[in-house]
Amino acid sequence: MYEPLKRILAEIVGCAPEEIPDDAQLMMLEAWDSLRHLELMLALEAEFDVHIQAEEIGELVSLERIDDYVRARTPGRA
Repeated sequence: MYEPLKRILAEIVGCAPEEIPDDAQLMMLEAWDSLRHLELMLALEAEFDVHIQAEEIGELVSLERIDDYVRARTPGRA
């Protein structure tokens, strides 16, 4: 579950994807701070070809919410 998201987040925060729990949230991981969160949003836009509105960034604070958001905007992603 969440493997593509974990891979992207791991690259940004500098850890292995398996170190990121499924219930990870912003600030839960020491390196997932507000700056890294913005980097994550940009990486998601590039990886999944989605546009994240500025007002939505503050709501996308967990792997679950991010996954739901990306799935809703990328038909066919399982």
